[in-house]
Amino acid sequence: MVYFYPILPENIAVHFNFSGEPDGWQHKGTFFLLFSMLIIGMNGLFFGIPIIIRKLPISMINLPNKEYWLSPHRAEHTYQWFDNAFKHWGLMINFLLIMTFIVTCYSNSIFPVQLSSSFLMPSLSMFVMLTGIIIYSLVSKFRKLPEINGDSTKV
Repeated sequence: MVYFYPILPENIAVHFNFSGEPDGWQHKGTFFLLFSMLIIGMNGLFFGIPIIIRKLPISMINLPNKEYWLSPHRAEHTYQWFDNAFKHWGLMINFLLIMTFIVTCYSNSIFPVQLSSSFLMPSLSMFVMLTGIIIYSLVSKFRKLPEINGDSTKV
C-alpha cells in the first residue's frame, strides 16, 4: 500500500466494465481506507468464525450427522477441522484481495487507465477452484459417517 499511494492520482478507477474501461471512480484516500477495512474485516470474519462456532450451542450448528461429529470425544477434532478450513479459506481471500488491490493500483498507474485482467483472472480462477475443494471436502467429510468393519458407525 505504501508503494502505490504516492504514485497514484488523487482520483482512481475502482470499477471497470467488461472491456476493462473504468466506469467508477473514488478518491485514493477513501479507496485505501476502505480496502484496509475490508482486509481487516475479512480476516476477522474468517479467523473469528471458528471461535464463534466453538461457543455456539450444538443445537445451533447446522452440520450433517452433528450428533456424531460433535459428540464429546469427537468435538475437538471436528472444531479443529473447521479452524483449519476457515484459516485456509481466509488466506485464499487475502491472496485474492491483495491481487485485486495490486491490479487496481497498477491499472491506475498507467495511461489510459485500463484494467489488466491477465493477473486477476488466474487469481480469481484459483480462488473459485480452491473454494470448491474446501466445500467438497466439507460435504464429503461430514455427510457420511466413517465405516468400521464395513458398517457405518451408529450414532
